[in-house]
Amino acid sequence: MDISGCDLGLASEGAYGSHPHLLLIPADFDVAAFVDSRTGQELTEKMADEAPIYDHVTLAPNDDARGFLEPIGFPAQRVIIKPGASDTGPCIAKGIGDFEAFTTNRHSAQLVSFDEQVFVQTVMRVTLRTVFRDARS
Repeated sequence: MDISGCDLGLASEGAYGSHPHLLLIPADFDVAAFVDSRTGQELTEKMADEAPIYDHVTLAPNDDARGFLEPIGFPAQRVIIKPGASDTGPCIAKGIGDFEAFTTNRHSAQLVSFDEQVFVQTVMRVTLRTVFRDARS
């Protein structure tokens, strides 16, 4: 804020990792802060998600994706699609949240995949996750 000369600042950060008390359980922690340098007021909000939807699947051309998509809550829970059987390929699309876009991007990923398989995983960006959108409502 000092560099920009702005009086108001908004920041957010999130992290995934082990639960602080139950190390074998995954957790997500997010914090947002609003600062007014004129008044000295700071407003912070913290959110912990002890059951983040973090999952992935490799799909062959004829595999039915519904077995993966339905349990994660798609289309509310967004996904990422990459070509190939692992997370190492380039990203074809992020934040996919409807079935038509999923089908189109899956096909595009299969076309550039050496084995026609695609890697699909849940989006972990806080603004695209269902728990964050539910909390804002």
